[in-house]
Amino acid sequence: MEGTAANVAVMALAPIPLGWLAGFILLSFVRIQIAGIHVVVPWPILVWPQKAFVVFCALTSLGDVVLGLTAVFDLYVDVQVPVGLARSTGTVTKVGDFVTAAGTWTRSGRAEGSSMGYPLQTSRIECDKEERRCTKARAYVSGRVLFSDLVTYDVESWTAGAIVFRLDAPCAAEYSLSI
Repeated sequence: MEGTAANVAVMALAPIPLGWLAGFILLSFVRIQIAGIHVVVPWPILVWPQKAFVVFCALTSLGDVVLGLTAVFDLYVDVQVPVGLARSTGTVTKVGDFVTAAGTWTRSGRAEGSSMGYPLQTSRIECDKEERRCTKARAYVSGRVLFSDLVTYDVESWTAGAIVFRLDAPCAAEYSLSI
C-alpha cells in the first residue's frame, strides 16, 4: 500500500463538495415543493437559455440520484458478498517425494523495489518429485471479478532446500517459481 496517500486523500476529500451539492439540491427541491413549482420556475416567461439551464439542472439532479442509489446498492452487494482471504499467509508441507504449498504469494523482480504483491489471490502448488512436475491452482480477484487458473510446470531443479520450475511468459523474459 506504499505510495497511495494521494489516492486515499482523493477518495476521502472528493465526495465532500459532491455531498454539499447534493444537500443544496435537496434543499432546493424541498423549497420548490413548499412554494410550488410555478412560483420558483416560471416556465412560460423564461427565455430559451434559462429553460435549457433548468432542464440541465433537472437532468443533473436525476443523474445524481441514480448514481447515489447505485452506490448504495453496491455497498449492499459488497456486504452480502464479501471478498477476503484466509488469515494464513502460507504453508509448505512435504510428505516423502510430494510437496504442497498453499497461501498468498508475492512476485519479486531482479531490480530492487520491483516486487509485486497480489493481495486478493490464493494459490495451491503441488509438486511430485517422481514425475518432476508441479501443478499450480490459483484463484484471484481482478477488479470485481473472480478468476481461476490451473497450470502445470516441468521442474527445473529439485534440491533439499528448493524446488524451481520455470515458465516462459510472453510479457517477461522468464518467470521462475521456487518453493
